[in-house]
Amino acid sequence: MTTPTPTATATEQAYRFERHMTQGTYGVEANGQNYELPSATAALGMEHKEALMPWAAKEQRAWDIKQAVAVQEGFTGDFKDALIERLGRQFAYTATSREATTIGSQAHHFIEWILRQRLGANFDHPPEVSPEALVCVNGFSQWAQEVNLKPRLIEQVVCHLPKNPKQRYAGTLDLYADVHGVPTIVDFKSSKALYPGNRVQIAAYMNALRSMGHGEEPQQGMVVRLSKDASNPGYEVQTVKLEEVPALMDVFYALLHVWHWKHPKRIPND
Repeated sequence: MTTPTPTATATEQAYRFERHMTQGTYGVEANGQNYELPSATAALGMEHKEALMPWAAKEQRAWDIKQAVAVQEGFTGDFKDALIERLGRQFAYTATSREATTIGSQAHHFIEWILRQRLGANFDHPPEVSPEALVCVNGFSQWAQEVNLKPRLIEQVVCHLPKNPKQRYAGTLDLYADVHGVPTIVDFKSSKALYPGNRVQIAAYMNALRSMGHGEEPQQGMVVRLSKDASNPGYEVQTVKLEEVPALMDVFYALLHVWHWKHPKRIPND
C-alpha cells in the first residue's frame, strides 16, 4: 500500500513522497531523482527494548491466570485440554499492543482534526474515539492552551538526503508549531512512559526538517506523552534542545547502520 504525499519546501527544491507501509520505507523524488529511504521509525526499531520482555511475560502470566480461573469455575471435564483451547495460539502481549495502538491512533486522528481546524480546514464532525483516546485528547488540549500552541505543519513528511547514502532517511513528524513562540517539532506519544529513543526520533526529525529548508529552522523538539488513564490524566513533556541534536544524531545513525546491515537488499545502491 502506498500513499502519495506531495509537499513543497521554502527553497526551490521540490519533494514528492510515497510511504511503503509494508516495508518501512519511503519513496522520495527530489530534483528529478528517485530514492528509496528507510523510515526513521524503522531505524529506531533496531534499538534493544530492555523492558519489553518482562512486560510481555507479565501480560502473559496475567492472561493465563485469568483464563485458568474462567475455565475452572463450574468445569468438570478435562481441565488441561479446555485450558489449552481457551488460551489459543495468540500471545497476550499482542492483543494488549494492538489495543494500545488503536487508542494512540484514534487520539492522533482527533488531535490532527483539532490542529487542522486551527489552520482553517473545514470538517463538519470530529472523528469518533474511545473514552481512553479522549483522555489523551483532553491532555493535548490542556497542553496546547498552556503553551499558546500555533501549528505550522501537521503530519509533514520530511527527509534527509546527504551524500552518504547510509545516512539518508525519511519520516512523518506529528507537528511543527510555535510553542511559547519558539519553532518546535512535536511528537505525541500515548505510551505509559517516556523513553530515551523518543528524543532520538525528535532529533532525526529536527535534522531532516532543517536540511529540507522549511523556512525558519526548528529551535527545539518536544515529546509530549498524553496519558490515557482517566484516573491520572494530563501530559508529560520531554524537551530536546538544539545543541543536543548532533549527539542524538550519532545514536540515530548507529541505529540506521544496523537497519542497513539487517536489510542489505531493501535499499537499491546509487
